[in-house]
Amino acid sequence: MDETNTPKNFISIKLAQASPISWKEFLKTYGQYLNINVVRREREDGYLVTTCDGVQFFTKEEFEATYQPTTGMEFSAALFMMKQGHEVSRRCTKWHNRALCLNVETNNFTLIEYPADLQEQPEGSEWDVYTPDIAENDWYITRYNSHIPVSC
Repeated sequence: MDETNTPKNFISIKLAQASPISWKEFLKTYGQYLNINVVRREREDGYLVTTCDGVQFFTKEEFEATYQPTTGMEFSAALFMMKQGHEVSRRCTKWHNRALCLNVETNNFTLIEYPADLQEQPEGSEWDVYTPDIAENDWYITRYNSHIPVSC
C-alpha cells in the first residue's frame, strides 16, 4: 500500500441537537426520505440528532458512543467551542458568574465576570491556562455564538 492510500486517523467534534425518539416515530416522520435496513432497527429506540449534515437516527448505544453532553465537556471540547465563538465555563463555585472566551486572532483567553444582577456590561480580564482547570471535565457552554446555528 503506497503512502497516499494508507488509512489515517481523524477526529470530529461538532455541536448537535438531540432528543429521544422511538424507531416507529422516526420512520413515520422521516422514513420516506431514507434508504435503510428497517429489519436491523425494527425494535430499537434511540435519538433524533440534527447537525449541519442533516437529521440522523442513532440507537442509544451509538449515540452515547458518538456524542457527549455540552454540560460535562473536557477542556479540548470546550476549547473547540471557544474557537467557534461560544463562551464556556466550569461547574464549580469559583467559576460562578464567570465565563471564558477565546480571541482567535490573538489566541488570548478572556475571563468574563458577569455582574450578579446582569444589568451592567460584563468586564473581562486575561486568563492564563491553569492546569487543574484544563484537567477537569465539567466545562459547559454558557453562551452560544448567535452567528452559528446550534446544529452546525
